[in-house]
Amino acid sequence: MATLLYHWDFTSSVDITNASGTTILDKRESLEAKIIYRGDGNPTDKVSRNSDGIFLNNETDGKYCIDLSGLDNKSISGDISMEMVIKNKDLSKKAIYFQSISDVSNKDSAYFTFRNNLSKTILEARTDSKSLPDVVKKSANISVSNINTDDFFHYVFTIKSADADISGEINIYINHDEARVNKKVSFGKSLSGTLRESNLIGTQKNPIGANYLHGVVKYIKLYKGIWDDSEVKTLYENYIGSGNICFLGREKVETDQGKIRFDDLTIDHTILGKKIKKIVKVFNSESSLIFISKHALGKKIPTKNTYISRNHGVYLDKEFIETNQLEPQIHPLILDIAEKNMVRARNLIKMKTVMEVSRNKKDLLYNVLLEQEGKMVVNGILCETLNPNDELVKKFI
Repeated sequence: MATLLYHWDFTSSVDITNASGTTILDKRESLEAKIIYRGDGNPTDKVSRNSDGIFLNNETDGKYCIDLSGLDNKSISGDISMEMVIKNKDLSKKAIYFQSISDVSNKDSAYFTFRNNLSKTILEARTDSKSLPDVVKKSANISVSNINTDDFFHYVFTIKSADADISGEINIYINHDEARVNKKVSFGKSLSGTLRESNLIGTQKNPIGANYLHGVVKYIKLYKGIWDDSEVKTLYENYIGSGNICFLGREKVETDQGKIRFDDLTIDHTILGKKIKKIVKVFNSESSLIFISKHALGKKIPTKNTYISRNHGVYLDKEFIETNQLEPQIHPLILDIAEKNMVRARNLIKMKTVMEVSRNKKDLLYNVLLEQEGKMVVNGILCETLNPNDELVKKFI
């Protein structure tokens, strides 16, 4: 079990197109983090902040990073864990996700660096001064083929220090069980509490020849202690959240660019001319899904057997609803479509071709948030998208 020390949430409820110089305080002790530029001038189009987090737009000459300056006089020692959510939009270059290292006064002291090196995710650590004969730099790395530039990934790393002859241990987790490395190392002693005056997200301490992350940072949390496998799984599930107004990833939504599986959908697609603001991914909060047989709701509605969560709303002709004695949903937040009413999927099961079936409660489900409330067609079914004005939806925005 680990105890939360510091938590910086970089998301914003309003869009900030130029976030240069913005200060964000951690939720535990109000320690400062600041967006800084380390080059000449201060280009205004290189860093922004919105509901996804801070976008360090370091595509070409950008040199923006996040300085966790509040950590500079804090000692982080012993067993530690870190949780971070990042979207790396350029996997073709090396990029440091987070580095805690001495600046000038203790240049050979303890440090740790978490980074992407092309196809590898690497955690590197040294427990104390490199001048000590029994302490050497240790690292663990994994090569991950399923990392992409479209999605956020949930990272956890742990450093378990050593006592006497007992080996330490380094772990890296990506989306909990999609990738993991466990490496036993001979640290020789625990991670030193020597102050590390440089704590940066997105680059290294030395600005000369440094690479800068081109991507989005949602949050970072630092913990005292170690998370085990089951606890990391819980962290990931808490990050994803749960819901019951969604589809399985394999179902296809009609976009202006063609029919796309939900788990292949990106914000570059558009639906009925509307931009996608966010693709929401949650675990099913129920232990069941609604199974709708092909043609159950009309010819080619749906076009194939389809699974849908219990509370997802589908739009049906009013005549069809009356004929099948279905219960329509009337609510101010429901989109008004001429000659149609919404029916929640759970209310379709009175039909012979629709049934509720037991499923894994941790099925990963998808939905779409458009810039404005709207509709979409999934496997031929006209249905709702997430409504940004719904209080239950706002927690995902």
